[in-house]
Amino acid sequence: MDTSVTLSPSSVNANKTMETNYKLALKLFMNKNHDKSFSLIHQLYQDSFIQYQANSISENLFIKIINLYLIEIGVALKEKQLVDCSDLTSNSLINKLGKIYERIPSEILYNYHLVFVSNRDTLIPDKHPYLTQLKSQYMNLHQRGKYNDKFLKLVVFEILPIFDEFAAAQNIISHSTTFTEIDWKRLQDIQMNKSEIKHQEKLKKEEEVRKQQEELKKQRQLQSESNIKYKSIKEIQKQYASESVTSPVATTTSDSNRSLSELREKLVYVTNLLKGYIKDNSLIIIVVLILLFISKRFINIKKVNLKEKIIDTIKMAFKFSYL
Repeated sequence: MDTSVTLSPSSVNANKTMETNYKLALKLFMNKNHDKSFSLIHQLYQDSFIQYQANSISENLFIKIINLYLIEIGVALKEKQLVDCSDLTSNSLINKLGKIYERIPSEILYNYHLVFVSNRDTLIPDKHPYLTQLKSQYMNLHQRGKYNDKFLKLVVFEILPIFDEFAAAQNIISHSTTFTEIDWKRLQDIQMNKSEIKHQEKLKKEEEVRKQQEELKKQRQLQSESNIKYKSIKEIQKQYASESVTSPVATTTSDSNRSLSELREKLVYVTNLLKGYIKDNSLIIIVVLILLFISKRFINIKKVNLKEKIIDTIKMAFKFSYL
């Protein structure tokens, strides 16, 4: 069933129709009209299993349809487009192929695993069941061929190194006639490069951690300085408030001291003035006092205001002194 030659005459038209649709889907895909292309190839993919098992299409066309379907899913996932890939994640495709083939064609296996490894974050949530399935498939290859070699090289140089399965890759090289000493050296280079990449990534992470710690330390220091400044400001404000409360008392005390000083100066001035006046008018004052004493005999003390008399007498003395 490798070519359309094995088809019955009644199946030639069905094969031709599906091949025409396949070519249209391929053309749309090459022209980047992915939506229409995927819609068409998805329908062909579903029909191809029925048609192939009914001997209505050739194996060659069947494999082409499966491969284009896988390629379009891979491109859509790579471009973050919404696409139905449930047949891949549920192993439905592999199970369907397993019912048809004892050994799945390596051309299909190549494209199938290329899609998986290119979109492993989406399609390989757990590497262990995936690697178990992969091992059973590459161990089951029984003949050399274009896609056998291509599939094995994908496994040895791409898939297994991604998951650090270098021992398994070396084992394949050692037991397969597909590989040479050059391939062995290539695998060693890949392993060394990956080790170096891991080392650099480790250094990068350590540097990032160091920078984060320094930044955290710097932030804590700035916070501490900020707290000290804030505390100083609060202390200044508190001191200022305390001084504001006590300042009226200080002002009152200062004013009182100033008033006492002025009063003292006035008293000293008046005292000095009186001293000078008494010194200059002592004779007159004596005469006035004598007259006052004599007048007591002639004046009724009870009826006369002594204070007013003294004041009048002093006034007379001042007038006399002035004249």
